[in-house]
Amino acid sequence: MKVLKILGFAICLILIAFITVGFFLPDRVHVERSINIFAPQKLIYNEISGFKNFNIWSPWHADDPTAKYTYNGPSNGVGAKMIWEGDPKKVGSGMQEIIEANNLDYIKTKLIFGDDGSGFATWHLLPNGNGVKVVWAMDSDFHGNLFARYFGMFFDNMIGDDYEQGLSGLKLMLEKQAYMQTHSNVK
Repeated sequence: MKVLKILGFAICLILIAFITVGFFLPDRVHVERSINIFAPQKLIYNEISGFKNFNIWSPWHADDPTAKYTYNGPSNGVGAKMIWEGDPKKVGSGMQEIIEANNLDYIKTKLIFGDDGSGFATWHLLPNGNGVKVVWAMDSDFHGNLFARYFGMFFDNMIGDDYEQGLSGLKLMLEKQAYMQTHSNVK
């Protein structure tokens, strides 16, 4: 009986500690990566303000190449939408919609990951020298959910590498396009 009391007391302490620590964890998460792309800003903007080529450079398409994608709305700009349905253990299901797009330097998308939450992704295009610094970020609010706050502690490690891989794929694709455009005009 004494062992059960000690065990019960220990479980209560662990539960109280879990809840108490959870209240002090951030209720929001921000993940950001950037890369310099040597291509015209307009070319970069046109690529990321729509979803038609997203799966060419997206790190998630390779994780689940059998996922199904549907595109709605305009091909570029506000209202462009991509819906996906894939293996729940790989990419799951969700939706991404462009909700802001302005001046060739900023795009904001709303992300919904099925029952796993939502967030916003932003793109900033910052000209520097011959290239453009492309900043891809994601923000999510946990709305007080203690379990999500613990999950948020690992968020950067979970998607940071994917963002880096995606940016590298985007860079490779766009720099090749920029090179082809430049050299196809040379006579």
